[in-house]
Amino acid sequence: MKPFTENELANAWNAMLLDFRPKALTSLYIKENYNLYLLSNTNAIHYAAFNKILKEQTGHKTLNDFFTKAYFSQHIGLRKPNADIFEFVLNDAKIKASETLFIDDIRKYWKRQKI
Repeated sequence: MKPFTENELANAWNAMLLDFRPKALTSLYIKENYNLYLLSNTNAIHYAAFNKILKEQTGHKTLNDFFTKAYFSQHIGLRKPNADIFEFVLNDAKIKASETLFIDDIRKYWKRQKI
């Protein structure tokens, strides 16, 4: 069996990604009235694929266009659901935990973090 090429591996890894729902993305324009941050465990391969799909489907270059600031675990060396990643975002963004709502698409991360 021959080894996979880097491109074949990326294509297999990205096969789990879904299309963007334009209606859901338009709701992200709330950043015009509120600070909106993205905190993601997304890896480099998925990040590139997300942005490619986003550009093809919506014309936006990156997910970052929809947020005040985006935080990716691969860049900051921390991962959800550990409290330290939430603390990092709160400190970096200079926001208060008591005034912040974290929303996640993974149910096991829904429990309240003590920060």
